[in-house]
Amino acid sequence: MNKTILLAFLIFSLFSCNKNETEKTSIAFHLDNNRLIIPAEIKALDGTMKNAKLWVDTGNPFFFISEELAKEIGLNIPPDSMIPSNGKYQIDPPELIQIGEFKLNFDSVPCYIVFRPKWLFTASHVDANIPSTVLMKYDLEIDYTNETLTIANPGNLKFSGKKATAFIHEETGIPQIDGIFQNDTVSFAIDIGASYCFGSTEFFEKIRVYFPDNQFVVGAVGCANIWGWLSYENISTVIRVPNAKFGDLTLEDFGITIPPDFDENGTGMMDYYSQKTYKPVNGFLGPNAFKDYKIGFDYLHQVIYFDKKRETPVYDLDLVPLTLKPEFDGSYTIIGTSKINNSPLVDSIVLGSSLLQINNFYTNGKPMGEVIDALRGNPGEVKKIFVKKDNKTMQLLLTVKRVI
Repeated sequence: MNKTILLAFLIFSLFSCNKNETEKTSIAFHLDNNRLIIPAEIKALDGTMKNAKLWVDTGNPFFFISEELAKEIGLNIPPDSMIPSNGKYQIDPPELIQIGEFKLNFDSVPCYIVFRPKWLFTASHVDANIPSTVLMKYDLEIDYTNETLTIANPGNLKFSGKKATAFIHEETGIPQIDGIFQNDTVSFAIDIGASYCFGSTEFFEKIRVYFPDNQFVVGAVGCANIWGWLSYENISTVIRVPNAKFGDLTLEDFGITIPPDFDENGTGMMDYYSQKTYKPVNGFLGPNAFKDYKIGFDYLHQVIYFDKKRETPVYDLDLVPLTLKPEFDGSYTIIGTSKINNSPLVDSIVLGSSLLQINNFYTNGKPMGEVIDALRGNPGEVKKIFVKKDNKTMQLLLTVKRVI
């Protein structure tokens, strides 16, 4: 990628975006399974504005809209015979999507109605997303400590904090930063649309070389349980990274998920992810690494700012360690549990059973983040869990563990 071309594009965007009468806006967000969700409005074909919940995603270049919202705003839904095998039907960019009074520029953004898989929206109860190809046209600030997102025309935000030079793909808008892990150079995308940090199997081996005594588990749980739709989440590895340095920023003691390689040739998730980044990545840094930070994305000058606002405990995996899969009907299937040295941390669970209830919390139809939060607690706390398998309902008493 030619950085001069990208800079010219962003400068052009500066003048294009200044057509927006509102220079910037701040809006409260909420997190579901660490995914950042904001309220917005989208213009229907009849000219009315419809409310929508948007998932903010710096790691995805495509605009996705649910079938339900597409119908609500009056889009023509194609017959099943015209829906591609990947379940995504391309459409023209929406006429208008706005956050408060701030109008987003969707020019040249690839847009799709998503029919399959439905969990893309149902797991977090969202209607559509704001992709990286839109976000790259603006200044962006995400304050996890105050749960506030600010978006502005370029040059209208004053950033603060420690800096890291960003490499931004000129077509996808996905940012990445280079760093140092012990004696090795690494490069990570910044993906606040993911629910957790992810890394390659090669990066996992680096951790094991430098920190051979670091405890790790097999089986993604908590926010590392990204959706359960991936067949390998129940065999993914979760481990903590003691520290890594990115520009002026040092991150300490953050969890990272390592999916297994997809084949015997060592092809893994990061090989596919690297197809949409400026250069190959060792992984991507997700929201769990930044819960104490305000992050500023200065796309125009290709710098990311990290302003640490507080210091809170890291214990994000204190919970009943179950790996869940959200189903299309709103239910949740238990597909695994964390294991240490091949020994499961929960030995009384029936894999493939439906998770019905956690204490007084009923799971059906609830966002995945709320279900996972209901599994959280203090280590040693006992949760009353109701599951169903083969039309038989069972009550289990399961203990909260400090997984790692």
